[in-house]
Amino acid sequence: MNEALLQLIACPACRGQLEGADSHHLRCAQCSSSYEIREGIPILIPAGLSEPISSRIDAYEQKHIQEEDPWHYGVRAAEILKHRFLLEQIRISHPTRGRTLDVGCSSGYLSLQLGEVASSVISIDVSVSAVMRARTKCSKATLSHCGRSFFVATATAFPFRPNIFDVVVLSDGLYEWGLPPDDQQLVLRECERVLAPSGIALFTDYLRPERFEEWLGVLKSGPLQVTAVHYLHDRPWYQFESAVHMIQGQPWVRAALRSATFAKALMFVGAALGKRGSKHIVLVAQKHV
Repeated sequence: MNEALLQLIACPACRGQLEGADSHHLRCAQCSSSYEIREGIPILIPAGLSEPISSRIDAYEQKHIQEEDPWHYGVRAAEILKHRFLLEQIRISHPTRGRTLDVGCSSGYLSLQLGEVASSVISIDVSVSAVMRARTKCSKATLSHCGRSFFVATATAFPFRPNIFDVVVLSDGLYEWGLPPDDQQLVLRECERVLAPSGIALFTDYLRPERFEEWLGVLKSGPLQVTAVHYLHDRPWYQFESAVHMIQGQPWVRAALRSATFAKALMFVGAALGKRGSKHIVLVAQKHV
């Protein structure tokens, strides 16, 4: 591993300095923990994780072994528009191109696009298969200005030094991961720790409208300052997707679900319903200076 990356990462267990033990392992100089490097990707997950987190890691790995794109982020129009919205929020909230962390990168669709708004992108996921797939996808990017790095890591123990990211993105994570309240707060504290002063974090989740206030309460009780909340008015699109589930193989159904124009039309319907017309909620937060 090159020296520049070694200056960014830290032992996820104790925050000590990581050193190259050999070509296949990193070792912590402080607590002596050892971490595998598998096919060039460091696996920086500490031992002794809670049972809910360990179970989720196993579940996500199985999903990514079985499917190349388990949540079909690359073809579902509502998901593609959500990613575009996140990029626009980064442009608005943090126009200076900076180092960005994509937490829960899955197969790399958002990581790939973050190269449009970041000088460098670091992508992490708990699934080894997901991170390898994301690296393959992003290796095809033509955005030569964007540096990219990939790690297997968990959001409850980021393997990074403090104050190094300008932007942290958790897309469909905090609620969907099914973490208990204490671990949710740990994730928020980790985001605050690795953000540079005035850095921003973007959180999205896929929720029923009656859960919005609960989700916002969790984020507002964390260490970051909430600066904006957005509702994507995409509930009608997901209702349509559910309604046509049994005939999703039909060409016209596939075309409709992949059409950004059709998705935007349904979002106009969702907007007329206010918050009740949303499935996705987006929160932008900032680290205190």
